[in-house]
Amino acid sequence: MSEAQPHLSRGVRNGYLSARGISAGLAMSFALFYSSNLGVERRSLVAFIMTTALISSVICTSGVSLTYRRAVPNMENRLTLNAYIYLTTLLSVFAAFATFLSVLIYSHTKISIPNTLLFVTLIYAFFASLDFCFHQALIAHNLFKVASILDVLTIAMQISIYLFLIFVNQVSIAVSLFAALIISYITSTVTALLLLIGIKEPSIRLSRPEIKLLLSE
Repeated sequence: MSEAQPHLSRGVRNGYLSARGISAGLAMSFALFYSSNLGVERRSLVAFIMTTALISSVICTSGVSLTYRRAVPNMENRLTLNAYIYLTTLLSVFAAFATFLSVLIYSHTKISIPNTLLFVTLIYAFFASLDFCFHQALIAHNLFKVASILDVLTIAMQISIYLFLIFVNQVSIAVSLFAALIISYITSTVTALLLLIGIKEPSIRLSRPEIKLLLSE
């Protein structure tokens, strides 16, 4: 996420940056922990999946997210939240399939990947992308405190679920990791969406002109 905007109060800005620092520290610690549990081969595979999902998400959605964040303060009703939600959901589907195809090619050229992990990859890439987009919407509407809290809670949930699944020991470490990520991203995405709907009360109407405007600006 981008840095807090200059017009925010010092308290909100410092709180946002502190929460970002905490979530980054937790994420780094978590990455070091699960990496130590993965073998060299699985570690490379997980890194490839996460990197591909990130790149696909950035390519497919970052332009629209940036346009929406820039437009919100001066939009004058040209762009609405519902148009952003519809479009980013569709673009997240594209990002997920791009990730899935890349991993499928990797599976056929490098090492064979179980079908379960391929399916998990598709879901992971979709919700990771959508979570990023909805967090950008929270920031666009100056809901920095909410975005900060969700950041920290998401990482904490990932760690807790991963440790639980490892303790149960019913699935592989890689699947346990992605299951933890997926559950946390679904929770974060749904929470962000409900908050945005409750605060901004977007229409359910699909506005094609607004979607075109988001794509063209």
